[in-house]
Amino acid sequence: MSLPLLPHPCAHEGSSYNKYAQVAARAVRASLKEEQRLAAEKRGLTSLRYQQWENGKGGPQIVLAEEEASKAT
Repeated sequence: MSLPLLPHPCAHEGSSYNKYAQVAARAVRASLKEEQRLAAEKRGLTSLRYQQWENGKGGPQIVLAEEEASKAT
């Protein structure tokens, strides 16, 4: 007995693999017990920072969405 072939999860219009992976990760995190879920959510956080360079010297690093990062910790 073989399993039926299912369409790729992002085969329908308007979806991408990144969106599929995001939804799947959210579902997995939601299914975890409280302690493991909190640890997984912290690992899932990302931050963005940038630095302007002039004459070969880097300026101060600027963190985007810093208030969101401080809420998570």
